[in-house]
Amino acid sequence: MRTLRAPLLLLLFLSTACSGGSAGSADGGTPGATDASDQGPSADAAPPAGVQCSSTRLVSRYPWGISSGGYYSQYDLVLGIFANALNAPSATMTLEVIGNGVAVPGSFSFHSDSTYNSCELCMLISEGCVGNDCRTNYFPLAGSVSVARADRNAEVGGITATGSGLLFAEWDLSTNAPVANGRCIQLGSFDIDYSWGTSGACSGDPCGPGGDCCADSPFCSLGNN
Repeated sequence: MRTLRAPLLLLLFLSTACSGGSAGSADGGTPGATDASDQGPSADAAPPAGVQCSSTRLVSRYPWGISSGGYYSQYDLVLGIFANALNAPSATMTLEVIGNGVAVPGSFSFHSDSTYNSCELCMLISEGCVGNDCRTNYFPLAGSVSVARADRNAEVGGITATGSGLLFAEWDLSTNAPVANGRCIQLGSFDIDYSWGTSGACSGDPCGPGGDCCADSPFCSLGNN
């Protein structure tokens, strides 16, 4: 049963943003101050059967390329994150592989009856976030994700996954249900390939908690890189 909530995901992102691995642009995008809602054309599209959308935003590829992630043993959770900023992201997309009920490598599909609190492979798009409070969350009710790697090792590991044809419906986390007459996001594709830990080379001094470093130190302060 799914118990982790979106605010905690943001805290995990902030704590791992410079704790090692490859934080960089997964899709060549440049991080900015706007939400993912400002990217891609807006249009009405026919949702899958059983999914009702007041409007559907078409996004060919998830636009934010700063990635982070890690394994959190207290939740038995492998987490991958896209974000539009490093320290205070206002827009994120998260991929969660929970427990040992998910076979990796493997492919997974979302359906109109999927829910956030019952998924073992979960995704969220969160927008308009200030601290731990996000204005809008979206959960997928259609589409597929292939996970090639999801290491359950907090010290050294990685997460590698791709997704396509994902239909995210506006989601109420408090009721674990789609928002009535809510908006949707049709996401054409995404891919994430993120590694964490100290196995990679550092270009400068350690800069993270416990002496960890960012690969090539791209986001460390000038005093530490």
